[in-house]
Amino acid sequence: MNPPAEAGAPDGSSLCRECGICCGWSIFGVVGLQFGEVEWASSKHLPIVQRGQEVSFKLPCSVLESHGDERVCGDYEHRPSACRSFECKVLARYKSLELSRADALGLVKKARALIASIEESVARAHSGKDLSAKLNALALAFREGSVAERMSNAETLLDLGVLQALVLPAFHEHRSQETASAAEVTLLLEQATHPDSWRQLFAATVSDGLPDAPSAPALADSCAIESSLRSEGYARLGTVLTPDEASGLASLVAHLTQAGWPAVFSFMHPAIWNIPHRLEKLLTCLLGDGYGLLSAFWAWRLAPGTASCGWPPHRDRAGITVQKDGTPNSITVWIALTNATPENGCIYVVPPECDPYYGGAASSVDVHDVQNVRAIPAQAGRALAWNHQLLHWGGTIARATEARVSIAFEFRRADALDTTDTIDRGRIPGFADRLKLIARQILEYKRFESIDRRFVDLATQLLSRGPADTPP
Repeated sequence: MNPPAEAGAPDGSSLCRECGICCGWSIFGVVGLQFGEVEWASSKHLPIVQRGQEVSFKLPCSVLESHGDERVCGDYEHRPSACRSFECKVLARYKSLELSRADALGLVKKARALIASIEESVARAHSGKDLSAKLNALALAFREGSVAERMSNAETLLDLGVLQALVLPAFHEHRSQETASAAEVTLLLEQATHPDSWRQLFAATVSDGLPDAPSAPALADSCAIESSLRSEGYARLGTVLTPDEASGLASLVAHLTQAGWPAVFSFMHPAIWNIPHRLEKLLTCLLGDGYGLLSAFWAWRLAPGTASCGWPPHRDRAGITVQKDGTPNSITVWIALTNATPENGCIYVVPPECDPYYGGAASSVDVHDVQNVRAIPAQAGRALAWNHQLLHWGGTIARATEARVSIAFEFRRADALDTTDTIDRGRIPGFADRLKLIARQILEYKRFESIDRRFVDLATQLLSRGPADTPP
């Protein structure tokens, strides 16, 4: 993963070039991917998987190239952020002069010799297409094989045990903690926890409440929506907000982002929390009585004249989130606050029948045939819903002159509900609750969104605070 040398320290990059162990299979099984990195991994034909809401690719990394004794990343300039930030203990100790270069290389050579021995035996395993499958086959052969097989495999497993127990701990993960200055975070914390700060930010952008029901044209027919969700994995819901309401909320988000706050802080405004109430009758038809509002939500603003784009291809949740007939156990409702078009980053989906990984417990997010991709434009105030297995993403804003602003909520059936993950949909969360809910979203979705480090640290501070005495 080849970090560059630091001024006044030994050249760590030269040590990394003779190692490459962290890019293989022996330390980590996968590398996590963040915002904008899935497309890179897909372009390199890396095996991408999603478990829950985590997107990653399997190791060993095929981008690693061997040049004699050197192990060099084949696309170092564009490597994922996890690769950029990783620094093993051997490298850290070498750069701090705790280890000589000879001692560090000695550890590298010992580890590489054991890894090579294991790989040689694993390559002879009688089944499995990749290294992890072959390791599983090796373990199975050890349990069930002949005496000769057991002798051979026992030696390999012994090597594996030595590698894991004696050698790799020397390389175990070490990350430098990049944090914003304490003064910056303290200032943000003071602003965030004072209601007057939000009243000033929200002044004249949107009213404190929304009517109970949208004006005509109203929500689409619930039977048609239910049928589309089952067969297509998504549905157009119709109008949720009037044009004036959508415009007001879009102005609120724009005002926040122009003031330097991430768009998700628009959920500090009480008006947004009235929107789920408008969907109550429809959601009862789709998810049954007692459905829950999940503590999962977000807001986006893709600004014109920038390289902004929506989240990369992903599934909201992997695993079994739909029933056998396609009925969803959970759905996301996404609402356009401005017109969403292919030019400014509308939603794109891969329908279930065109997605070979649909319904798996750990599903790939590869798009196999781009001709199967569907763009779903939406006018301001209109909403889309999709189940949590649907492969989808937001496009780039390209050369648009209009921002794309949107928000989303998630809902789940009562019989699939974890009540610890829900928000009381009968009331607007109080001031302190809204802050902590937003903080959770920032920490949960920072891998998809490029969020200023100050706000990541702010989120951590907000969640570490005890019960707040701020007014609702």
